[in-house]
Amino acid sequence: MRSSGRSILLASFAVLTLLVAMACTREREVVKEVPVEVVVKEEVVKEVMVPGETVVVKEEVVKEVMVPGETVVVEKEVVKEVMVPGETVVVEKEVVKEVPVEVVVEKEVVKEVRVPGETVVVEKEVVKEVRVEVEKIVEVPVVPQKVLRYRVPFQEVKWVPHSAVNEIVTLIGNHTFSSLLQPDPIRRRYVPELAERWELSEDGMSTTYFLRKNAFFHDGEQVKADDVRFTFLSRLHSETPNNGTGDLPIIIKGAKAYFDGEAADIPGIEIVDDFTVKINHEFPTGDLLSGDGLGTFGFDILPEHIVGKIPPAEINDHDFFKNVMIGSGPYKFVRHEVDQFVEFVADPNYFLGKPRIDRVLMITMPSNDAAQIALQRGEIDTTLAGDGLLSEEGMQAMLLDDRFDVYGISGTNSRGYAFNTKNPLVSDVRVRQAWFHALDREALIRVSEKGGLGRLNNTIMWEPEHNTPEMYTAYEYNPDKARQLLADAGWDSSVTVPVATPTFVVGNTAGEAQVAAEQQMLAAVGINVEYVLDEIAPWVTKYYQSEPPDYVVARVGGWGPTVGGAKFQWHTEGGGGCPNEICNAELDAIIDKVPRALSKAEKDALGLEINQVLFREIPIVTLFIGTAMFPVRSDVRIPGFGLPQRPQATNFEEMQLTPRFCYNCWWIYRLEQYDIVQEN
Repeated sequence: MRSSGRSILLASFAVLTLLVAMACTREREVVKEVPVEVVVKEEVVKEVMVPGETVVVKEEVVKEVMVPGETVVVEKEVVKEVMVPGETVVVEKEVVKEVPVEVVVEKEVVKEVRVPGETVVVEKEVVKEVRVEVEKIVEVPVVPQKVLRYRVPFQEVKWVPHSAVNEIVTLIGNHTFSSLLQPDPIRRRYVPELAERWELSEDGMSTTYFLRKNAFFHDGEQVKADDVRFTFLSRLHSETPNNGTGDLPIIIKGAKAYFDGEAADIPGIEIVDDFTVKINHEFPTGDLLSGDGLGTFGFDILPEHIVGKIPPAEINDHDFFKNVMIGSGPYKFVRHEVDQFVEFVADPNYFLGKPRIDRVLMITMPSNDAAQIALQRGEIDTTLAGDGLLSEEGMQAMLLDDRFDVYGISGTNSRGYAFNTKNPLVSDVRVRQAWFHALDREALIRVSEKGGLGRLNNTIMWEPEHNTPEMYTAYEYNPDKARQLLADAGWDSSVTVPVATPTFVVGNTAGEAQVAAEQQMLAAVGINVEYVLDEIAPWVTKYYQSEPPDYVVARVGGWGPTVGGAKFQWHTEGGGGCPNEICNAELDAIIDKVPRALSKAEKDALGLEINQVLFREIPIVTLFIGTAMFPVRSDVRIPGFGLPQRPQATNFEEMQLTPRFCYNCWWIYRLEQYDIVQEN
C-alpha cells in the first residue's frame, strides 16, 4: 500500500507541475476546485498565407485546471506570430514557471494483524495538506529566426548532379551537399571544404585529399573516404548521366574503361584510410587541384549508405533527388512545392559552423516584373541566377533605392542562337554567317543591356587569351552582306525557321522586346523565324539529351565555357551530346591535350586552337556578353560579393564591376557565412 499511495501522489504532482508549466498567457484566470482533470480545446489564432497553401495555426488553451484543496492562479503568454514558410517569427519572450510544492504527510496506523510468531503493523500515507505557490516568473528571450528569400526564375523538378545543365540544380545542390573544395571568387583560387588539405605528388601522377573528421551527413552518418570514392564511381558510371565529369575519365587511372562500361571498378581511386583518398593519374596533371578536372567546382559528395543502394540506371529519376536530398552541406532540404518554392533549414552540426541564416526559401517567380515588385514590397531579399533578370528600368530603380545594394559582375555568358549544323536548313556555313551580319548587336546592347555595359564577342569562349583581334572585329552589322551570303547559299526566303526558346528568355517586357527586335532584323534580310517556347526541362531535352538534337535553331539565354568546359560541348565523348553536331576528330585531338597541359600558357594556347575551329564553323551566333547585376537587400551579407560592402553606385556608369572568376561562384562561396545584419 505504501508504494501504491506514493505513486498516486507523485502522479498527481506530475500532472499539476506539467499543467502549470504548459500555461503561457499574460491574462489571469482563476481555476475552481474540482477533481483533477484538464479540459483543452483548440483556438484558431490566425490564418497565414504561404506559397501554395493556407496554414491555419492553432494554440492549445488550458481552460480549467483543478487541484484538490487549493485555488491556483495560472498565468500564460499567447504567442501571436508564428513561424511559417515565407514569414518571420517574432517572439518576444517565453514565460517559464517555477512551481515549488510543499507536501505535509502523516502516517496513520490502520490495524494490527496478528500472524503466528509476529505482529504486523500496516501503515498508509495520508496527504493532509498540499500547498502550491507560484514564486517567480523567469523570462527567456527567444531570438527571431533569420530567413533569406531568393527569387529564382524557374526550378527543376529534380536535382540530380549527374545530369545538371543549369545553375538552379547547382545552387540547390550547393546548399544541400558539400564538395572536396570550393571556389573563392574574392581571392580567385580554390579553398578547402570537405578536404581540409591536399597534396600533388612531385611527379604529378597522383593527388591526395585529406578529409575533415568532423563532417557528417544530415542523417548523422560520418562522411568518409568511402563516400568520396563512391561519388566518383557514381558520376563516372556508364549507366548514369555524365554531365560535368570533364576530363576525369582520361585523367584517373583506369577510369576510361569504367566510363565506357568495360570495367566494374576504377583502380586509380584508392582509399588510404577512413579520411584519406588518393587519386592516381594516367599522366602528369594538376587539374584536380585547379577545379577543371572536377567539373568546375567538384562533385557533390553523396552518402554511399543511401545512394549506393540505387541502381545506376535509376539515378536520374530516383526520389532521393526529388524529395529526400540528404547531404553534408550547410543546409538540410525540407521540402519542395512544384513551381512555388524550395525550403531549406540550417544544419546546426555543419562542419564549418552553424549557418547564420536559419532558413532559406528559393521562391519561383518567372516574371521579372513581378520579382521587382516583390523586392520593393519586401517579399523577397534578392534575385538569383542569370544576371539578376530585372529590366533596365527595374535595375535603375534598385540603384536609386537605399534599401538595396546592386552588385555588378563582369560577364562571360554570351546569349544568342545555336544551330544544329547537320540540319539541311542551316547546314551551309554561309547561312550562319548571314545570321551574324543581319543582327545589329550594338543596338541590341544599347536597348537591352543595362546602360550599354555589355560587350560583343564572336565566339562563346570568352577568355581574352582564347581570342584574337580578328575574332573581336569580325561580323559587323551589314544587312546587304547578309542578303548576298543567303543568295550564294541558295536560301529560300519563304521558309519559316523554328527557334526553340526557353520561356525565361522572354520572361519580361524587355526580353519580349529584344526577341521581337531580333526577329525583325532577321526578317529584313529574308530569314523568317518563329519562336517556339519551351519550359526549361523540355528545352534541355531538345538541346542536350536528344540524339540527334531535336531542334533546328535554339535561342539560348547564355553560354560561358572555359577551355576546361570545352569537352562537354564539343567532344565526341564529352557527355553533352554534342548539341551543335560539329564534333569531329580534329576537335577531339585538340581537346584531349587540355588536361595534359603542364602550365597555364600551354592550356591557353589549346583554348585558342579550339576557339579558332568554333570561329570557322560558327555553331553559335553570339549576340553579346551581358553584365551580371544582382539587387540585394542592404542588410543581407553575401561573402562572395566581398566584405565590407563596396560603395554603391546610383547609375550604371559608376558601377564597380567585379572580375569574373568562375560561373556564378559568388553564390556558393561560404554559404554558412551569409547573414542578415541590423544596421546601427
